[in-house]
Amino acid sequence: MDALFRLLLTNAAAAGLLAIAAWAASRLVKRPAVVHGLWLLALAKLVTPPMVPLPVLPGGPPLPGPETPAVVRIAPRAAVPSPLVEEAPVRSAAPPAPASTHASESGGQPAPATEPRGAGWELASRLVLVVGVMATLVLTAWRFVRFRRLLEHATPAPAAVTARAREIAHRLGLRRAPPVLLVPARIPPMLWPASGGPRLLIPDELLPQLDDEERDALLAHELAHVRRRDHWVRLLEVAATALFWWYPVTWWARRALRSAEERCCDEWVLRLLPASAGAYAEGLLKSLNFVSREGVSLPVAASGVGPARDLETRLKEILMTKPLPQLNAPLRLALAAGAAVGLAVFPTQAQSPAADRDAPEVQAAPAPASTPRAAAPAIAARPAPRPAPATPAPQAVEPAPARSATSTELVERKLEARRRAIEKERQELRERQRALEGQALELESRAEQEEMQAEAAKLRAEGNPDRAALVERKIAAAKRRVEVQRRRLKLEAEHAALEARLEQAGQAREDRIQALVEAGREAEADQLKHEMETAQAGEERAAQELRKQQEAIEREMGEAEEQMQGLAAEEHVHELRAGTDELVRSLTEQVAALKEELPQATAQKAQLEREIRRLEAAIAALAKTP
Repeated sequence: MDALFRLLLTNAAAAGLLAIAAWAASRLVKRPAVVHGLWLLALAKLVTPPMVPLPVLPGGPPLPGPETPAVVRIAPRAAVPSPLVEEAPVRSAAPPAPASTHASESGGQPAPATEPRGAGWELASRLVLVVGVMATLVLTAWRFVRFRRLLEHATPAPAAVTARAREIAHRLGLRRAPPVLLVPARIPPMLWPASGGPRLLIPDELLPQLDDEERDALLAHELAHVRRRDHWVRLLEVAATALFWWYPVTWWARRALRSAEERCCDEWVLRLLPASAGAYAEGLLKSLNFVSREGVSLPVAASGVGPARDLETRLKEILMTKPLPQLNAPLRLALAAGAAVGLAVFPTQAQSPAADRDAPEVQAAPAPASTPRAAAPAIAARPAPRPAPATPAPQAVEPAPARSATSTELVERKLEARRRAIEKERQELRERQRALEGQALELESRAEQEEMQAEAAKLRAEGNPDRAALVERKIAAAKRRVEVQRRRLKLEAEHAALEARLEQAGQAREDRIQALVEAGREAEADQLKHEMETAQAGEERAAQELRKQQEAIEREMGEAEEQMQGLAAEEHVHELRAGTDELVRSLTEQVAALKEELPQATAQKAQLEREIRRLEAAIAALAKTP
């Protein structure tokens, strides 16, 4: 195996060790930046040449390498007075192969050399490697060019979006914001590298679906990719994937690196916009829902909002955790030094003590006395074959015990435990959602009441006490409705907590009953079943009481809504009355003006009098309207 394959296998082994360390860190360390750095180190190790050997692998038979020189001592010939060469260096492989070339007994000529057996395999492996590299590069280039054609139809984003992106980029520490382009394609918001700098791409159909807060959060996410230089990491991914397309660790590290990268950007967004966690989660959901329908496959060079498989975990982290502060400078320096050491060293096999000794000397048999001839090249002596180890006598193999049903039960229990964990996570998400709904309710009600109070004060200042009183009644009705909604949310939380407790208690009793039955304690199991039925009856009564309270709150909520609708209708009537009064005033002014013109009008006097009577009749009709 030549040097290229040695280099590839050495880097693959080192990257595999680093990938295992990164995977372990992802389970233990709560900092996505550290996990991302370890996965990046594993990926970079694939394309970094070895510089400093580190003998950490266990010793064993030496790897194939340069041949070890051996020394053969030749005894002097009996009938030749002139001295002969006493020592001659020869090349013998370590360990010596059974098929080593040796002198034939008949003619003393060396046997012809044979072609190595692995030459064909090495040629085929080189060919497969080169074909895979070329195919990977061609596929990457084709997807890159195909996606660039979509950008030919891109248009600049509105001025408001560009200005907001520039402001967020400044807050993130960027000297200038990348251009924001609208693309007519079903893609997620993403960062695209270009020759003049990265471009921030947003689908033109998605932008109208986002409110300002959601749009700002997604802009901050993509600008965080720019701040972290993630578009440079894409080049490393292309190089590593092209060279190590055959290595599963490459694809594993690439997926894990992208996942950690998105979590790092999530932390940047939450540190920059701490009050926009809900809007950020909603924006991610809208983006992934948008691309789920006939989405365009993205090339390797793109950095988007992340895969959908990590969405649930990311949403939990966004909504239920707070971002950790950034790593301090000494810790970042220590991690950088560790990464440099990890890239420089490469594992090698530790040499055994026997391998460090000098090459053995082999004593050759003396040549018979004969006519002197030219000295032939020294031949390495063949070592004596080792005796084959004794084959142990066959022993009777005990038959494997029949697989019992306990293995199936164990699998079912694991699945049940997994189901419970998922249900618990769902309950936590629902609790978080209810808390967010409560916060939104408080904010909306406060804003609505402040607006109505300002309107009532304005009406009183304008001398319209009736409408001001109506607005104050609306304020009271709105407070009542908010109070009912607050009680409803609280009752829903209590009902969900009760259901969770009932389910946990019931499951615990069932597990206890199952354990008692398996232990043969059926009497205790029957007693526990009876207690379980009694407890279930009490729990059902508590649930019915909660349902009654919910029904009462729903009725009260309906009454509050009807009251608000009645006040809205009354306000509409007041607005109509105000319009009618304004119309009456306008008609009265017109009648007064016509009466002033009546003495001067001689030819049109009769016509003006008819118009005045018609307007006065309309005024009288409007005045009689209740």
